[in-house]
Amino acid sequence: MKKHFIALAMLAVASPAAAQDVQLFAPGGGLTFGVGDQVTVTGQASDGVLSADLDLTFVLDSSGSMRLTQNVGGQTISRQQLQATAAKTVVAGLSEGSTISLVEFDSNANNVFVDTVLSQGTIGDINAGIDSVDASGTTSIASGLNKVVDNTVEQGDRVLLFADGGGGGTFANNAASQILASGGIVDTVALPGASVNALSAIANAGGGTFYDFRSNPDDIANILLGGGGGGLNGVTSVVGTLPDGSATNLTFNAFGGFSLPQFEIAEGDNVFSVVASFDGGQMLTASLTLVGVRDGTPVIPLPAAAWLLLAGLGSLAVLRRRAA
Repeated sequence: MKKHFIALAMLAVASPAAAQDVQLFAPGGGLTFGVGDQVTVTGQASDGVLSADLDLTFVLDSSGSMRLTQNVGGQTISRQQLQATAAKTVVAGLSEGSTISLVEFDSNANNVFVDTVLSQGTIGDINAGIDSVDASGTTSIASGLNKVVDNTVEQGDRVLLFADGGGGGTFANNAASQILASGGIVDTVALPGASVNALSAIANAGGGTFYDFRSNPDDIANILLGGGGGGLNGVTSVVGTLPDGSATNLTFNAFGGFSLPQFEIAEGDNVFSVVASFDGGQMLTASLTLVGVRDGTPVIPLPAAAWLLLAGLGSLAVLRRRAA
């Protein structure tokens, strides 16, 4: 069972354990396609573990203080509504096939749903589960993270934690450390009223990033969609180049996931490439070659030496005929 945990705060403070990388993923895992096939190459730019399909666990605050209201975009909404909108924004940016779980916590923690595969048929149920998170009780972040540990964490899982308080202390940090030791990453998001010290310590213990949205909740949607600050992975831009040489500035989701424009496979090698830029100015590249074939037979170009050999044999045959 893979899980992703994230806590939101606009001031992004990354764990020193994070390693930036970018990869491209072949459609369906194959590298050979028929000439004329339409393919869409996907990828991910990340400061953590890369995976073609995200396995994410939301850990959402359901304490009583989430009923308090904020002015967001000229409207008065509750922290509970702000959290739900942010979580659904993340879901909207994920690719189909991603696996999503949801844990809610106040003084105790409960699984709302576990390991639901995102599709057009399930997104309504996922969003309804997010909307069902209420606001009552006290704040125990440790209970939420311990529920994630109980659900089993695997390599590459991510946890996204939202909170407007800071309850948990050492117990929450220990749970985040257990998630990291199992191969997961814990990111934290601070809603208005949250403790910076508590949530940044949890993100550090979980190998993730702390985001501080206490004073600028308006920015949550933009950040989660990858705009206006680089999403949750410090990605600032991704430029993709198709085999025909055309380049495009790609949109990317909160976790750095992106798709190149659809392309019609030509005969021979079709090389796709991307350049990802990160906070701090680092730029990384990745490429992927898909081979176009006719009737299931790939075109294998002969090396230059082979052509020279064939030319030499042809000349030898001509000389022999003349000698005869």
